[in-house]
Amino acid sequence: EPRQGELDFAGTSDQARDLIVFLELCREFGFKIILRPGPWVAAECDNGGIPDFVLKHPENIATNHAGEPVITEPGGGAKPIPLPPYLGNRFQIQLKNYFSVLSEVVKNYIYPRGPVFMIELDHETSYGGHFDPFSADFSAQGSRSQFGRFLAEKCQSTDKLNKVWKSKIKD
Repeated sequence: EPRQGELDFAGTSDQARDLIVFLELCREFGFKIILRPGPWVAAECDNGGIPDFVLKHPENIATNHAGEPVITEPGGGAKPIPLPPYLGNRFQIQLKNYFSVLSEVVKNYIYPRGPVFMIELDHETSYGGHFDPFSADFSAQGSRSQFGRFLAEKCQSTDKLNKVWKSKIKD
């Protein structure tokens, strides 16, 4: 998606983006595919596969526990980039658009009718190579915004929260 809203899986803007022909050739030659559509693919791609326009919006930058951008390296000499907050509203809308268009293209190529036998929705489970929980997304749009809701659902009252966490929170 070189520009927002310009998804081209048919290769009309660039033949190298022709996912349909690639999948057809894989089907014809009997290859099996592990499709890795992202959002983070690493694979020595620019921005790890995340479009430039996504990272231009400040609310699309994840921050760690210290409020600094969560930076990752795609590898293969590609420049380090900040990761987006996976729980952020803007990023969620962008992902929904991307995956809805992608799924329409790929749905006819799922095994046994096609070569795609597995889909890896994100590269690794380490949030861009970050294994330390304090380097995860603590941005206002990220896990920080979801933690209070999680506690409310899990504990249901401050009394239960205090019992579980051995704390003395009043509200």
